[in-house]
Amino acid sequence: MERETYIYKKLKDFDKSSTLKDKLNDVADYLYKNYNIKVNFCEIFGNRRSFYAGVNDLFIVEDSIRLTDKFELIVENNNNLDEFIWNKLISDIKSLIIKEID
Repeated sequence: MERETYIYKKLKDFDKSSTLKDKLNDVADYLYKNYNIKVNFCEIFGNRRSFYAGVNDLFIVEDSIRLTDKFELIVENNNNLDEFIWNKLISDIKSLIIKEID
């Protein structure tokens, strides 16, 4: 439970960044530094995806998660992160994006 609270507080701190792109870059840096997970965020245009923020040198895409109608998370690996923590991270990232684009 302590770890979950820490993650939430850390992601909330990114809410102070100036733009959505800055916030998502902060999230990508956080995931890499703390969990060794490389991610990028793509903007969705119909059937096309365009790099928006994060690590832009992903080699093997393990997973893609649609966060909103406009954004998708591309994951190189999640290092077998605990499912509860991973789901909490995804939920908090979605909230961060939705708050910004509304």
